[in-house]
Amino acid sequence: MDALLFGQRHTWSWRAYRYLVSARNSTKYFTIVVLLGAATCLHYRLGLEFSSSFLYLVPVAYAGWIVHVNAGFVAAILSAVLWWAVETARISPPVQPLVPAGNASVRLVFFMLGAGLIHTIRQAERWLVGEVTRRTRSLHQESVSRRRLERRLMEVTAREQVRLAQDLHDGLGQYVAALALHARVLRDDLRSVQSPHLDRADRLVELVRTTNQTLRHLDRAMRVPADNASGFEEAVRMHVDEFQKLTGIACEVQLVEPSVPLEQFQALMLFRIIQEALNNAAKHGSPSAIIVSTSIKNGALQASVADNGRGLSQLQPPSRDPGEGGRIMKLRAELVGGTLSIRSGEAGGVLVECVLPLSSAPIPGAQKSS
Repeated sequence: MDALLFGQRHTWSWRAYRYLVSARNSTKYFTIVVLLGAATCLHYRLGLEFSSSFLYLVPVAYAGWIVHVNAGFVAAILSAVLWWAVETARISPPVQPLVPAGNASVRLVFFMLGAGLIHTIRQAERWLVGEVTRRTRSLHQESVSRRRLERRLMEVTAREQVRLAQDLHDGLGQYVAALALHARVLRDDLRSVQSPHLDRADRLVELVRTTNQTLRHLDRAMRVPADNASGFEEAVRMHVDEFQKLTGIACEVQLVEPSVPLEQFQALMLFRIIQEALNNAAKHGSPSAIIVSTSIKNGALQASVADNGRGLSQLQPPSRDPGEGGRIMKLRAELVGGTLSIRSGEAGGVLVECVLPLSSAPIPGAQKSS
């Protein structure tokens, strides 16, 4: 509220206001006296033809707003007395003494009402500041709790994906491999006797092969970096290599050396961001080349995925919704204390960049491990 009344925090009016508020009481009372003296002098010089009541409102407002409401009332009384003294000295020839006294009484009521109004406004301002502070603190606590819950959900989801990937690879994968072997043996036996059911056997082998490919795709999608110093780099290189084989898009990996030590959840979120960026590039950009790189700048790890595809201008206007994939990538970056940007590359295409600070500052929503 004070900033609204006196301007932005960098202006001279704001700096002067903060100085007056933080000054010692002796300085504040001296300022009131100076303002009353200035108002009295101006009133005397301007004469009776000029309405000088508003001059006395300055010290009254200052005392009521900066010092205290009681100081405002005292300043109002002094202002009425000084106004009466000036009016009495300026009236010529002398008139009935009760006339200036009556006018001073009216001025006193006016000044007291002004002091009371200033006090009411000041109280309302303090209540509003307190309410804004309380609600801001509450919103911050809710935001931290939401981030903690989102991180917890991500961690639980990651563990379930790891468990499911292991079940697919060690359990269902083995059964599908055995099924594929028996299907091929059956097809060969039917071919040797020239059975009329050979076509169905060929179809069965093809279905089993497709199922096996689907399982491999799921295993690759749910893969997570190993829990070691070079686990993130190894997972990225392996995923990019498989992505290149599946899509036919030329991919280049430029990772920082030596390996950057990342917390397990950080490595997982960063790996998922790179996965999503690669999928989005292949799905929407139709690129012929993609570069996946990491670097360390200004104490932060910068991971980027740049392609030479159609670019943002041909996909959607920048002001439109970034899509579910973009929102998920931004959420993953925020959960580990990073930032994500999606913009046009210098040589065209799309550049997805995640900046992850490598400081000891706590990650929003992170919980200490015991």
